[in-house]
Amino acid sequence: IVPDVLCMGKALGGGMAMGGLAASKAHLGLFAHGPSLGHITTFGGHPMACAGAIGALESLEKLDFAHVERQNQRWQDALEDHPAVRTVRRLGAFIAVELEAAEAVQKAVEAGLDRSNGEGVLLFWFLSVPHAFRLAPPLTCSEEEMADGLQLILHVLDHAV
Repeated sequence: IVPDVLCMGKALGGGMAMGGLAASKAHLGLFAHGPSLGHITTFGGHPMACAGAIGALESLEKLDFAHVERQNQRWQDALEDHPAVRTVRRLGAFIAVELEAAEAVQKAVEAGLDRSNGEGVLLFWFLSVPHAFRLAPPLTCSEEEMADGLQLILHVLDHAV
């Protein structure tokens, strides 16, 4: 799949207001009128946002994505083995965990929010799927942080069912 236009944001700015647009010359030419590219900027390349983007991109260049994939596969395997878990879906570091019952998810998320306060683990449920929650561990987590986070999540699941 080759997109006509690719819009980038969020991670590109490392938390700062930054976005980008990539397109072929033909498609980018459609943005060339009244004024040229005038409608795609809010902050107009503010130096602080640009510095944040440079820092974020430099961090991404240093990442060992194969290592990140192995860590997230460990999470998926451990979560799939938990008796309260119906299914796990994962794409990269974005993990959806579907439990057997909606009440279990609510208990897990509430307990997780209570237990993980200050521990660096955030749980979020899906509004459209009451028996599932999502995880998105940072790409920059160490092996130890990933292991600790997984143990905390498994502990929360143990006490939620």
